[in-house]
Amino acid sequence: KPAALDLGEFKLLDVTLGTSLDSDNLVATPKTQFGSKDKIYASVLSNGAHQGLIIKAKWTAPDGTLVAETEQPLVPTAGTVSTFSISHVEPWPKGAYTLDIMLNGQVQRTLTFEIK
Repeated sequence: KPAALDLGEFKLLDVTLGTSLDSDNLVATPKTQFGSKDKIYASVLSNGAHQGLIIKAKWTAPDGTLVAETEQPLVPTAGTVSTFSISHVEPWPKGAYTLDIMLNGQVQRTLTFEIK
């Protein structure tokens, strides 16, 4: 098991899923169930300063296949919102999906959501 990350004063506060973002880039209406054609957003709210992290969103389909994996550098100085999204031309297969939010390669938060 890897050593715990030294995050200093940095904290992941909340991870929210939905189908739209507000003007602050936060999910407007949190959801855990989505339609097969929805674009799905994740907003990650964090607080505290850090010299530099890589925040990654890893989306996994019900059968365990990787849907998408995107990362962005994060050099927070205070409250920060990071956003990720997935969309698909074809309808999403129905079932339970997972989203892992990782910092420097270590999973910090896992959310499960359903495509109806």
